[in-house]
Amino acid sequence: IVMVEATDINSLSLGDVVLAEDNGIFFCHRLFKKNNNSFQTKADTFFGLDPILRKRNLLGKVIAVRRNKKIIRIDRKIYSIIGFFILWVTFFISPFYCVLRNIRKIYRYVLKQG
Repeated sequence: IVMVEATDINSLSLGDVVLAEDNGIFFCHRLFKKNNNSFQTKADTFFGLDPILRKRNLLGKVIAVRRNKKIIRIDRKIYSIIGFFILWVTFFISPFYCVLRNIRKIYRYVLKQG
């Protein structure tokens, strides 16, 4: 469960977790890129970028997450720094991950043949 605060796109920082909607699908992802009329997000566990969305698709900023009856506030400065770090680390390691995953598939195929 997440708590969301209505916000304007201009008050968001890169790495903030936002709630967005696209074709009836709701998702919480990190803000990757923004301008006055559109924005782009990225999931922490998926290495690619989401499609560019219009600002009308932005529903708000996630300010807290409820886990195991505990509310964790993520709108504090430390979480913004951590979010920004996660955003860029996952973005830059994604090409290496894809290469390593393909090497592993080839290795497994060779083992099955031998």
